[in-house]
Amino acid sequence: MTSVPNIQRKERAVKKLNEATEQDKPNQKEKAYKLYMEALEDAGVYLFFEKDPKIKKECRQKFVGHYIRATNKETVVLNTFKNPIYLIEQNVSASNIVSKWMGEGEKQVSNLFQSARDEAPSIIFIDEIDSLCGPRGKDNENEASRRIKTEFLVQMQAVSNDAKNVLVLAATNTPDDLDVAMRRRFDKRIYIPLPNRKARKQIFKLHIGNTPHNLSTKDFQDLAKKTRGFSGSDISIFVKDALYQPVRATLDAKFFEENRQGMWVPCEGKGTDQKAKEITLEKLKAEVGAEKIQLPPNTKADFDSVLEKQKPTVSKAEIDACVKFTKDFGSDS
Repeated sequence: MTSVPNIQRKERAVKKLNEATEQDKPNQKEKAYKLYMEALEDAGVYLFFEKDPKIKKECRQKFVGHYIRATNKETVVLNTFKNPIYLIEQNVSASNIVSKWMGEGEKQVSNLFQSARDEAPSIIFIDEIDSLCGPRGKDNENEASRRIKTEFLVQMQAVSNDAKNVLVLAATNTPDDLDVAMRRRFDKRIYIPLPNRKARKQIFKLHIGNTPHNLSTKDFQDLAKKTRGFSGSDISIFVKDALYQPVRATLDAKFFEENRQGMWVPCEGKGTDQKAKEITLEKLKAEVGAEKIQLPPNTKADFDSVLEKQKPTVSKAEIDACVKFTKDFGSDS
């Protein structure tokens, strides 16, 4: 019998899917994409916990049907979901597989792939696969890790031969550390380079989101230009640090002023603004209440000050190694 929380997940998925279809317009693609991803997440959890195989099959077909009908529109966002394989995703890392008990690790691998077959169409995503499937025969390899690698190879081969509705994706920053046999198990070996200037600009906008700021299009272009060599993770850390700058400024402020909305914001001081009141944050909170204190919007200066200390974490040697691996063993697409 389906539990009440699981039924609610299904209802949320359908509701968000309908909202996404309504929002999927040329000028609202980002909002529609977010709703689609939320709908996929709820649908995946619902189908995973649904015990009745008949209900599970019917609901999966209905949910996929929504996407098939939706993809009749000429839209970039909807075309992402034409394939029903995106319904169930299983993330794998070393902590999910490795066990202190002999034989438990390879059993976990076997159960993982069996579960993926049972829930097909599904995706198995293995993050940092080199930590699980490094080269066999090295001095630091033990019997347990070797058996796990062997089980992975057996299951991967079975997926390649039989399970057409199971897709295995893996990610690694050190492809040279991957076992040769495991490398051959992947039909495609695709190198994803660091984001270019256009992509970096979009990543900045994505991470800043709805946070109040006064950055112009030119400012975003300048930030993208200055962060050449940054990875998506580097930009995420960079933006997170910059978004804290108004918080730091408010905590350290000695002068505040009241704006037209009746909110108190930090300012430079009486020398530049006659309305400024010399007071600490703690005293101001005691006088007007914390709800009356507003953080100033982020400025370009906030990002520039953080950029002076922020450095990319990917070296040229690492990039060259990935490029060489792609040239030797990679696929174009």
